[in-house]
Amino acid sequence: AADITLSSLDVSGGHINISNDYGVVWGGGTGRPYIIGNKTNGTIIFGEGGSERMRLTSTGLGVGGTPTGDRLEGFGNANLYAARFNGSATGGQSYGVRIRAGSNSTDHALLVEDVYGTDRLIVKGDGNVGVGVDPANYYSAANKLAVGGTSGNQGLTIVSGSDSEGAIYWADGTSGNQQYRGYAVYQHESDQMV
Repeated sequence: AADITLSSLDVSGGHINISNDYGVVWGGGTGRPYIIGNKTNGTIIFGEGGSERMRLTSTGLGVGGTPTGDRLEGFGNANLYAARFNGSATGGQSYGVRIRAGSNSTDHALLVEDVYGTDRLIVKGDGNVGVGVDPANYYSAANKLAVGGTSGNQGLTIVSGSDSEGAIYWADGTSGNQQYRGYAVYQHESDQMV
């Protein structure tokens, strides 16, 4: 097939039909941005600099790679994050990422895995959180936060300044001493629990 070069193109009341595995290319020479579609397998490929940058399929969108089944997937390169979200720099008006998903302990509102697919952080649909474990597997009266693993030593560390305190507080309300009905406090300056 031959390339067609146009200075402008106006289409009204119709379509532009392009054969499979052909598309639109901008500019001349190498490294040109392009869009290529394939009706048979339902893909649209976006590229630049001679490399594919994004692929849209019937099941999802992949940025930096081919989607494997999720609606949106980002693939990072070495020493780069796969995604980054920047909120407004205006104080009091800056928001990060909002996720609306899940309604019970079998749902995942957020799941963070390592590169091997092992769960590292789980936020369940009922609001319970697991670090290294699934909170749904533990005592329902005390699994708002479950931390640890099923092998080896496990623990939780509270870090404070050398002249400050590290504390855990138990509350049964939001005002007055309801905020600290019970507590365990370690004073680093005197190196003692109070």
